[in-house]
Amino acid sequence: LIQRPRRTVFIDSDNLTNLDELFDVIRCRVGRVIVYLTSETLKRPWCAGEITVTFCTHKRLTAIRTPSFSAPTSDLLQPDKVAQYLAVGTNLAEYGITTGAISAALQWITSKEVAMIALWDVEVGRSRFRKIVDELEMTMPQQSLRPSKTMMSVPSMRASKVKKGVLLLSSLAGHDEATAAAGILAQKIWAGVSEFVAAGICMLVDMQEHLEGRALRMAVVRSHGVVVMLSSGSLQSKEQLQVISYAMGLETLTVIPVTMPCFRFPTD
Repeated sequence: LIQRPRRTVFIDSDNLTNLDELFDVIRCRVGRVIVYLTSETLKRPWCAGEITVTFCTHKRLTAIRTPSFSAPTSDLLQPDKVAQYLAVGTNLAEYGITTGAISAALQWITSKEVAMIALWDVEVGRSRFRKIVDELEMTMPQQSLRPSKTMMSVPSMRASKVKKGVLLLSSLAGHDEATAAAGILAQKIWAGVSEFVAAGICMLVDMQEHLEGRALRMAVVRSHGVVVMLSSGSLQSKEQLQVISYAMGLETLTVIPVTMPCFRFPTD
């Protein structure tokens, strides 16, 4: 969306330290709220708060449903139970958001009243999200749009081979949240890394053909450095374990692990 002309995009994860300001943005300063529904979205207090503020004000919301999302039962979302459904964390009552309002909002977003776009397994990597953006563009009004100040060129999403000298970004294939997080990370660091990494960034999940064995090892060896996005399932992924193994075996290669909230180190 940031790359599209006339779109200004606000990502909530950039401003989770001041929820008063975040909820004010949702209430007064957005044209449309886009909710990315995964297995954990509705349990996150700030997400539930954003949805509730949207429900209680303008109701301009489109939801993107990923394969991991399963709507909670109506029973779990009742006013006397919804607080237990949410993950432990922020007390939304401090921001004037009641359990009754949360209950109504979460039932609303899982109903047929809300525009819902499904994320299907037709494409791989970020190409899946490009199709979603195309669908969103058809549903969002064009008025009151201004050029995005954050627009920038980004590496190709459909690489057929890994160029020498790229910054290699490894995330768990088939994990939509990891792909989205890796894509956001690539977008945010691109302007900075492009100054010293001429070959750009290559996300392995964007590859047209799955790399493994020698081909994957050569991609790591020829890279400028490796960023490993660790999510739930990363340490059970053959590809990510190979990337980690190959990269850590090269003393001169910079390896940067990035842990997502869903990642847990294995115990003994």
